[in-house]
Amino acid sequence: MSEPINRDAMTEYIKVNLPLTEQDYANGNGEGVWVLVDPETKKANDEDVAGGLYVGILSNDSCYYPGLNCGELLPFEMRGEHRPVADFHGFLSKLTKLTPEGKELLIRQIAEHRAMEPKPPICCDCQFCGDKHSFPEPNDLVEIDPENPLLKHFYCCCGDCELYEKDITGLGIQECEHFEEL
Repeated sequence: MSEPINRDAMTEYIKVNLPLTEQDYANGNGEGVWVLVDPETKKANDEDVAGGLYVGILSNDSCYYPGLNCGELLPFEMRGEHRPVADFHGFLSKLTKLTPEGKELLIRQIAEHRAMEPKPPICCDCQFCGDKHSFPEPNDLVEIDPENPLLKHFYCCCGDCELYEKDITGLGIQECEHFEEL
């Protein structure tokens, strides 16, 4: 990491965990964040390399570490077949982090939002639904609900159905008469 970082070479994404505690670090647990890395680092990740210190560019803001934001350099280590983990002792330990109470509150808020989110109306017989990207683009279909960013919209992809290309989010569709069971 002593060499200057070539940000232009960072073209690949991987997920890295940000451990909040020493135990999280030892177990490889933590907040999952996207990190932009160079192709060699992506290859090492894909090949389940273990050990070694790598660096990437954080691609989203951290919830566990307020102030650790998108665009910052993030040192991490590879953990073989497990997700890479940010450098806890040399980097994260110097940052302000959530308290255990703050982490508990954050997890509770996420769980409450997910409990209120309707389950995707997947047709059990054919599973023939998709999101806005299932149709030719550009289109005017909604991907994420503007009032609830945790709610993804689904559309009927069955060309034989009267609901074709219509928003079926929340309709509770359980079967499709146009397809045989898969």
